[in-house]
Amino acid sequence: MLVLSILVVVTSTARAQTPPIHPGVPPQEVRPTAAQPAEWWLVILTGGLVAATVLLVFPGLYQAFIARSAARQQLRAYVGFEEGSINSTNLALPPAAQIKITNSGATPAFDVFHRVRMAVGAFPGPPALADQTRAATDGKSVLFPRVSTSTRADLDHVLTAVELAELTAHTAAIYVYGEVTYRDAFRRQRRTYYRLMTFTTGTFGNLYFCNDGNNAD
Repeated sequence: MLVLSILVVVTSTARAQTPPIHPGVPPQEVRPTAAQPAEWWLVILTGGLVAATVLLVFPGLYQAFIARSAARQQLRAYVGFEEGSINSTNLALPPAAQIKITNSGATPAFDVFHRVRMAVGAFPGPPALADQTRAATDGKSVLFPRVSTSTRADLDHVLTAVELAELTAHTAAIYVYGEVTYRDAFRRQRRTYYRLMTFTTGTFGNLYFCNDGNNAD
């Protein structure tokens, strides 16, 4: 639209300033003349068309950006915690947690890495765990839509008599920390964090979300 308007102005001006050419008659000198009122109206009209075109372009681009973002949100992968349980039936062994994560999105999640750690700490107020460097040999996988995978984690020691007493009194809890990293179909890195807890000892029980430590992007 903008290019067409400019061509109209250029063509009209050229026609107005170019004298007629007759065979056998030498061309006359072209002298610049003042623009006629009709030409000014044409310039004003063309400028109005250009301005209207610009005003229509920006809302269109914004709507296209919003539509694209909404489509990506609907189609991207969403990998998160599905369910978890803890097995501490044998107190002579460290408690073990079984965690299941699921891709509830519409497209696969790539380079999926799931790390789970456990700790015993005061309740309320879970202990802070030191950051662990991810090893180069850590496995990655592809998680397709509506597909789940499970990971097992064990406490690094057998529960002591003091810890068992505190768990029974609910002054301490067994905490499970999880981190999931993956890449969605639009090449964007994603992370999911969860923190679970239980007071269960000597039996098989479910894990429950803590009030904090749960986040995703």
